[in-house]
Amino acid sequence: MQVDFSKAEGVEFFNNLEKHFKDKDVSMLINNVEFGDYGSFLDMKLKDARDMFVVNCVPVTLLTRKVVPYMLERKKKSAIINMSSQLSEVVLPNRALYCATKRYIDYLSRSLSEELGDGYRELGVGIGYWVLGLGC
Repeated sequence: MQVDFSKAEGVEFFNNLEKHFKDKDVSMLINNVEFGDYGSFLDMKLKDARDMFVVNCVPVTLLTRKVVPYMLERKKKSAIINMSSQLSEVVLPNRALYCATKRYIDYLSRSLSEELGDGYRELGVGIGYWVLGLGC
């Protein structure tokens, strides 16, 4: 299923997505949602800052929250792959918000893996700048 999360408005958007998978045997979720921009944090338009935070953090959180209960009901193991960035591991000027949102994904992945334990695997994948073309 492909979804344009830039158009996601509120929790109802995610509640409506549930109808697409509630009768399915969901064994894997790949969260590959990203919006990246760079420039001075203080010069960033508030709308752009909000959009980057919302697109990079809200879908991975709410979609994972919706899907995990179905995964835990399975008799077999399940996995969630959260696409992140190697920029979550560094501090760079002009990319403060982007790096912070990717760090959020890393910590959510690690925390859920600890919290949910056996029968569930969470993997955060940090893609390098050479793949994304962000240049450092």
